[in-house]
Amino acid sequence: MAEFKFPCPLCGQHMILDELWRGRDVECPSCHQEVAVPQADAPPAPPSSGARIVRPQTQAGAPAPIQTRFTGQRPPSKAARSKSGVKKLAIIGGVLIVLGAGAWFGIPKLLEWQDKVNAKRQESAKHSDGGEMGHIADLYKVEAATEPGGPGLGSLNRRTGQGPRQRPGAPAAVPVAGPGNAAGAPVAAADAPVVRPVWTLEPLSSSIPEGRPNGLLAGTNFLAETVRIDPVGSAQVLRLTQGPVTAPDREFLVYLHPKPGEALPGHSWDVSKDMMTGSSVPQIKTRWKPSANLALQLKTFDKGYALKLEFGQLTNGVLPGKIFLALPDTEQSVVAGAFNASITAPSPVSAAAPIPTMPSPARRPDRYGPPR
Repeated sequence: MAEFKFPCPLCGQHMILDELWRGRDVECPSCHQEVAVPQADAPPAPPSSGARIVRPQTQAGAPAPIQTRFTGQRPPSKAARSKSGVKKLAIIGGVLIVLGAGAWFGIPKLLEWQDKVNAKRQESAKHSDGGEMGHIADLYKVEAATEPGGPGLGSLNRRTGQGPRQRPGAPAAVPVAGPGNAAGAPVAAADAPVVRPVWTLEPLSSSIPEGRPNGLLAGTNFLAETVRIDPVGSAQVLRLTQGPVTAPDREFLVYLHPKPGEALPGHSWDVSKDMMTGSSVPQIKTRWKPSANLALQLKTFDKGYALKLEFGQLTNGVLPGKIFLALPDTEQSVVAGAFNASITAPSPVSAAAPIPTMPSPARRPDRYGPPR
């Protein structure tokens, strides 16, 4: 297509145009003003070298104004550009309106849904026993009431070396066995051997060894230094503890649920790995410290484990027994041996009375006296 050379009448900018631009308006690339392209024929432009911008030299050697080559496509007019801007503003306004409507109608619905979830959670909490953390909190309450140097009294007792002060009219707590506590019942006989148990989930083919309770817990050797039974809610918790009772290093906890009127003395449990979860199947929990500076880890087993537990007769607040427990964890935790368990409260193991639940502090006569 033929081309012609056209100077801007306002600034003198030279433009190389196609014949299609004759009689139309173009925008000057130098002064950005719209100028009319003349209809008359212009002298033919010199042959192009293929570049879009040509810089011819004037006679004086100064560069001439830039010559711009225009294609046959007409640039958008001011009206078209204005229409495009209005369209963009309309799209942005529509998006803002949709977002505002969603926030106006969606946020109340979201708050209503959150209120329903919170109400269900609170209702569920009223009918629950607090879960694993609730059981552990109850254990600490029992320790505070019965263990010298327990939580709440630890700083005083460690400084003076004395036990907790006895409240007037309150029965004395049964001492707990442990290293350095000669008043408590020993876990086992002083000359009892430490027989390493063999982990198995099959029914125990032989009798439980008479040695001290020991084994493995979370891949670490375990040796029970304290064995006691604590009432926690409706359960009687058999605790085999290594380390201080109030801050154990490793611990097996067996949550027993005797029937109302049923006593722990003389009772036994035989649980296989195939038994389903139920009130007659004890719940097992383990606690251990991965290292001395880390907090206790907690793990729960409701089924899949093997347990053989036998209790003898209660004598002077001490309940003898034997245990074999193997857990289905990857570390093959196991504990077995004979023990003498100290009882922290005499009433839960009475043959004539049902197993009571943990009373609230305001109605505990053994700590605060008779209710008013």
